[in-house]
Amino acid sequence: MTSLWLRLGVAASVCCAAGSGLAQSLPFPASPTTAAAAAAEFDTRASAVIAVNACSREDDYLRIRGEMAAGNFDHQGEDLAHILVAKIAFIRAGNPMLFSPACSGLMFRHRSLNPDASLTLEQFEAADRLLRAAGPTACAEETAHFLQRERQENGQVVVPEGVLVQVRVTRECMSRQVNEAIMAMRKTTQLGSSGVPCLATLSLGSEGEFDVNVRELVRVLNLSNPIGQRAGGLLAPSTIDHMYAQLLAARGKLSDASYSTIIGCSEPAGDELGSPEDTADRHAWYRDVADFLGDLFEWAVITYITYGLFPGAGALIAAPFLLSAAGGDPSDIVLSHWDVRVPESENHRLMIESSRYLTNADIVARLTAKGYEGADQVIGDQG
Repeated sequence: MTSLWLRLGVAASVCCAAGSGLAQSLPFPASPTTAAAAAAEFDTRASAVIAVNACSREDDYLRIRGEMAAGNFDHQGEDLAHILVAKIAFIRAGNPMLFSPACSGLMFRHRSLNPDASLTLEQFEAADRLLRAAGPTACAEETAHFLQRERQENGQVVVPEGVLVQVRVTRECMSRQVNEAIMAMRKTTQLGSSGVPCLATLSLGSEGEFDVNVRELVRVLNLSNPIGQRAGGLLAPSTIDHMYAQLLAARGKLSDASYSTIIGCSEPAGDELGSPEDTADRHAWYRDVADFLGDLFEWAVITYITYGLFPGAGALIAAPFLLSAAGGDPSDIVLSHWDVRVPESENHRLMIESSRYLTNADIVARLTAKGYEGADQVIGDQG
C-alpha cells in the first residue's frame, strides 16, 4: 500500500512540475466497466486524490501563499481551495480518539524551474530546501531528498533532472495551513460574470468571478465546522470571523437573473459582507424603512382622499411610497422602458444562489444559537 501511495504522489508531482501545478491527473487503474465495480473502487480512488492534494502539493501551496503575500490573489480560489479541502478531508478521515498517522507523500522539483539554472543539481537541492524551510509551509516536514538525473531516450527527455522530496504533514500542521491560508485571503473582485458595463460607475466592464471563490469557501466552512458552530471545529473562531467580514459575500435575498447596466450595477449580484449580526441588523433596518415608507404612503392616500387639497401633488407624493410599499425600486419608473439588462449565466447563478442559501442557513443557525432576535430577518431571505 505504501508503494502505491508513493507512486501516486510521484506521478502527480511530476505532472505538476512538467506543466501547470494547478491541475493534476492521477494514474488510476483502468476504468471500471460496471456500476458495482465503480462503487467498490470509489473510496480507494477518493483516498488517493485526497492524499496527493493534502500532502504532495506543498510546493503549490507555498507558491500560491507567496503570490498572495506579494498582493497577487489570482490563485486563492479553486487552485488553493482544492488543496485546503483535501487537507480538511484528510483530517476528518482520522479517528480523534485514536492515534492518526501523518500524511506522507512525494513531490518532484524540476531544477529548470529554479531561477538560477546555473546551480548544480546538488546546489539547487540545498538552496531549495533552505528557501522552503522559512516559508508558510514550515510545519510541513521534508524527511528525505533524492537527486534525480536527467535521462533521455531517442533524443527525448523521459526522466527530467530534479529532486524527489519526501514530505510528512501532520494533521495539526494541516489545520494550521488551512486557517492561515484563509486568513490571508482577500475579496478583490465581485460576484458574477466579468465584463458587465455600468453607467453609474462609468465602468466599461466589471471584474467578477468571486462567486467561484465563495463557492469553495462555503464548502470549506461546512466541511470544517458543524453548521452554526463558531468554536470546536477545524476553523478557528477568528478564521470564521474573517470569512464573514471579508469573504462570504453571497447572502441575503435571491438576486435578479439579469443585471442593469444603468443604475445599481456596481455589485449587481448583491455582494454583502459583515458578521451574522451585521446582516440581521441591516435586514431589520431595511424592513423598518420599508414599513415607514408604507405608513407614509397610507397617510398620503388618506389625506388625498379625505381633503383633496392638492390632487396633483398628492399623486406625486404618493407614487414613490406606493412603489416602496410594493417592494419596488424608484429607478424602475424612469428606467423600465429603456434600461439595458445583461442576463447572468446559468453557471454563475448556480454558484451564487447555492452559496447564498448555504451562507444564510449558517447565519440563521449562528444567530439562533445565540438567541439573537434578528434571526427571523434572515430566515425570510430563504423564501
